[in-house]
Amino acid sequence: MKIAMLCSDTNIGGILGSNKRHTLTPQKGERFLWVRFWALGDVLQGAADAFLVKKKFPDISVSFLTMPIYREIIASQPYIDEVICGNKRPLTEFFRTAYLMRKKKYDWIGSTYRGGRIPLLSLLGGVKNRIGDSRYFQFINDCNVYDWGKEHGFSIFERDEPCIFAAPDSMENASKILHDLRGKKIFAVIGASFEAKMLPAENWVKILLPLVNDGCSVVLNGYGEKEDKIAACIIDGIGIKNEERVLNLVGKLNFAQMLGVALSCDIAVGNDSGPLHIPALGGIPTVGISDYILPKEIGYLMPWFTPITAYNKPLGNLKNRHRSQSAIANIPPEAIVNKIREKIGIR
Repeated sequence: MKIAMLCSDTNIGGILGSNKRHTLTPQKGERFLWVRFWALGDVLQGAADAFLVKKKFPDISVSFLTMPIYREIIASQPYIDEVICGNKRPLTEFFRTAYLMRKKKYDWIGSTYRGGRIPLLSLLGGVKNRIGDSRYFQFINDCNVYDWGKEHGFSIFERDEPCIFAAPDSMENASKILHDLRGKKIFAVIGASFEAKMLPAENWVKILLPLVNDGCSVVLNGYGEKEDKIAACIIDGIGIKNEERVLNLVGKLNFAQMLGVALSCDIAVGNDSGPLHIPALGGIPTVGISDYILPKEIGYLMPWFTPITAYNKPLGNLKNRHRSQSAIANIPPEAIVNKIREKIGIR
């Protein structure tokens, strides 16, 4: 029934026959929907994009479409007026999401996602002004999202100020969690989506033990069985005499809680992983560790972010099947330690 309504109400020929909007600029009171379904880092970078749109056009309403797991952390952002949940697959969920969009009557939709389903969603969802960067169906969009930003005097890549914020209750909860830690607090993101992006546990010990000996405390962060094992190895390597300086929060925080904890630390260090985007986008000095120089689309462009890479050359293809953990493992731990010391003022 919903599918029939969507198809009957969508004048596809008329919409595609004219690729001109009624205006280049969102008008006061119009409703703008930003879309990013997953994963954590991409969703947070999408929120940063929405922040830029709201900053440029403060009189519009900004909504965010994502998956339910990210609702709470996105809803806590002061520039997001509404969060709706949906997905681009399976097909039944795709049509349900398009139907929901049509009911909400959005004036604008934007996304940096390069796949083809978001332009199709915008079409079936009845959104008149469509900006995006689709690899397959860009002809459905009215304008490339990056060009649209330039037309209005800003870059979608801009990350010059903090754009992810923790609600007061999240910060209060973090204060209780971190209450017993002494010295500078290091938020350590020890996991990643696959092995080639992950520092081995023994490298983490060589990085964190000297900093603990400097008087710092460490907050281990991540989720999943791999991170559990790495955390256990790190705690064992740092030693029982320093156990009061290591707080293992792997698998113990939801994303909203993680946000408060990350923004309550003095510095963050970690692999290129979703949780590392939290402190980086929140204005916390961050040291990011990777095998190659990551492309600007990843979003680590903030002035307080310091990359340390194994190879001083661009990654190029994010899905490069020839990446190996041996590359990131060869980064000298002392180089990472020295950079952290420099950023938090330890000589």
